[in-house]
Amino acid sequence: RKIEAVDSGKSNIVANALALMNGYGSAGTDTTLIVNNCLLELAAATNTRPYEKLVDGMQNSADLNQQCNALSVITCLVLNSERGVPRDNVVKYLDALETSRKLAQTISSGQSPLAQSSELKRYLSARLLARHEDLLARYDPENPAQADLMVRLWRSCFDTEISGHVSSQWKRFGFAGTDPAADLNRTGVFGILCLDYMCTRQRDKVRELVGTQLDRPARDYPIWAAGLNLLSLVCEHFSLYTNEYDKIEILLLNDVFAFEEMFCAIVTAFDSVWSGLAAEYTDFAMIIAIVRKLVSDVLVRGANSMDVFNRNLTAAVDSVRAKRGQAIPEIMAALGLQDDSADNVALRELRDALIPQMFEYVGLALVVQMRAGATFLTPPQGKAKQPATLKVTLSDKNEALIIAPADAASEAQVQGFPIPMSNIASVVTGDACPYFQTPESKKAQVPLEPSKSMTIYFKEPINEQPFVHLTSESAKTLHHWLDGIAALLGRRPESEAALADATMLATLESQAQLVHLDGEVAIPATTPERPERPATTAFKIPSISAVALATMRKYGANGGFGGRPASAYS
Repeated sequence: RKIEAVDSGKSNIVANALALMNGYGSAGTDTTLIVNNCLLELAAATNTRPYEKLVDGMQNSADLNQQCNALSVITCLVLNSERGVPRDNVVKYLDALETSRKLAQTISSGQSPLAQSSELKRYLSARLLARHEDLLARYDPENPAQADLMVRLWRSCFDTEISGHVSSQWKRFGFAGTDPAADLNRTGVFGILCLDYMCTRQRDKVRELVGTQLDRPARDYPIWAAGLNLLSLVCEHFSLYTNEYDKIEILLLNDVFAFEEMFCAIVTAFDSVWSGLAAEYTDFAMIIAIVRKLVSDVLVRGANSMDVFNRNLTAAVDSVRAKRGQAIPEIMAALGLQDDSADNVALRELRDALIPQMFEYVGLALVVQMRAGATFLTPPQGKAKQPATLKVTLSDKNEALIIAPADAASEAQVQGFPIPMSNIASVVTGDACPYFQTPESKKAQVPLEPSKSMTIYFKEPINEQPFVHLTSESAKTLHHWLDGIAALLGRRPESEAALADATMLATLESQAQLVHLDGEVAIPATTPERPERPATTAFKIPSISAVALATMRKYGANGGFGGRPASAYS
């Protein structure tokens, strides 16, 4: 009955109803579900669209508290809905009411103090939550839903069947290599969804772009490698990687598909610059740098709508196309860019293809660190008021995590036990940990931080417990252990640090392969005659690290040259 009062038309009663809904919505998932069901019943009873009365209460009120309460309820409906169909339905109802666009109109008028409200930033974060999660989710070719999406991408351009998730056919489609995972490193599942958006909404344009590359093999370029590279720039500019906002971008409110539409625009812009400057394959790195500069300038300039964004980007592209006939390095210099073509496309392709292989070595390094152990906190047990401190190590044969109390006070709360790797069902982190869903977590004398916490679920209970909660000393330690556990379970480490380490190793390996080139070098058994002094010393090798790695790969870490020990050489 209180929630029905939001339709009363009397400001004080509406304000009271919104305040009540806000209190329920902020209390958690279960109470938000109650509010959601009541709003849906209200819509059915009054023959209105779901949430229409709520959105009207936000837009039509001149009272800031009422606006904030209504917006807070809307935010809670999104945040506290289970991901999947429940959350998708909430977003669908809100989009049908053009909630975000109405918010943009309200704050663009300059008359609403809501523009400065933290509630508006919280709403934007909730509205973009799904895209943020998809951006951080790594592409997994074994995931049926993702595999189906990739097949759909292929069929948007070709009538033949794709032969697998690693295939030379993906290069025909527009990826840089045979494995799309390399190009999707920075944009994850969101990159696939943006590709699907463009292939669905602009199918004829996509077929034209892909077909053009196939028709000019001497001047083609990996179109989706370029587009995904530029998409990562857009996501960085709008803070989608963190989903935390210092200011409100009107563009993101005015168009619910702003990111997807910008992706379509920058792919088209890149091809326009490429064609306009008659670029060749070896110019790819320079054209990427030029278009990144253009897109960055347009983003910094700002735009309230996609029409303005497209108009500004087109003008920037046309200004560069007008320079046709000039050398591309000259155009770069005019834009204040340096020619970085030494980091050529072929080397980057080799490095990116090696990155998935390098995760195995990153995992081995993490396992070594896990054997040294780390200290974690676990929630108080029994009548204890302080968290217990645990020492967690990995067994010598990598078969189990060993949990042991780290001090005498913890021994009174917790007994040590092993967790066999074969008994680990799953690992969750942050607010998804069950401890943070309990009242005890809010009353704790020593609060445990969600950003440093994980819960390991067991397949079979251990000491009658279905899981163990662990909070690390730092987020870095937590990610080391999450990546290490993933590696031990045969999965790919997912943190940014693991990706950086894998990229570094792939870079060294690619340089090592360049040292070897394609053939074998015969090492003489006897010392050859000293050659004449070279006329010039203007040469260099990629790096001494690359030479060392190449040597170890060819002869072994403890081997030598031609049967001689390595120590015989300086």
